[in-house]
Amino acid sequence: MLNLFNSVKKSEQAFLFFFSLFAGILSIWDLSIDLSRDTHFLHILLEGVVVVVSLVVLVKIVSQLIDIERSEKNHLKEKVSDLEKESFLLRADIKKFKQESKNFATGISDLIDVQFKEWGLSKSEKDVALLLIKGLSLKEIATIRNTAEKTVRHQAGIVYEKAQLDGRAQLSAFFLEDILNISESE
Repeated sequence: MLNLFNSVKKSEQAFLFFFSLFAGILSIWDLSIDLSRDTHFLHILLEGVVVVVSLVVLVKIVSQLIDIERSEKNHLKEKVSDLEKESFLLRADIKKFKQESKNFATGISDLIDVQFKEWGLSKSEKDVALLLIKGLSLKEIATIRNTAEKTVRHQAGIVYEKAQLDGRAQLSAFFLEDILNISESE
């Protein structure tokens, strides 16, 4: 009977708990009435058995519910532990990725700077060229540099001329092609 109980769902166990509790209380109440009236011994024995069975079922249900709660708690603890381990590994991966990205960006920045020196760009031409590569409009560059848009347009023209490129698209493509070649060779 106890193995049968283990396969019962938690909601059914709760029902059995309350049913057994109710039956036990009624049996104890009836047993106390019968004892005060000098009822036949066999009847009292039968009601005593019902009380004992109710108590055994109640104890089994309570212990089973406690075991289920412990099991669920342990399962949740294991899940939390697994999630914490996964979180730790993800944080390590993110840290590694950020460092690699920083190293890569620094390398690209250094390559771009070398190329700007080869083209003989001035400091302000380098600034304008870098902002053009990043995709900012002439108006946005003028706002950032606190200069007139006409000045930025002129400096961009000088950059294209010194680099022997036809415009912004070729300037960006020049560096993008090098970046793609670097990543393909690795």
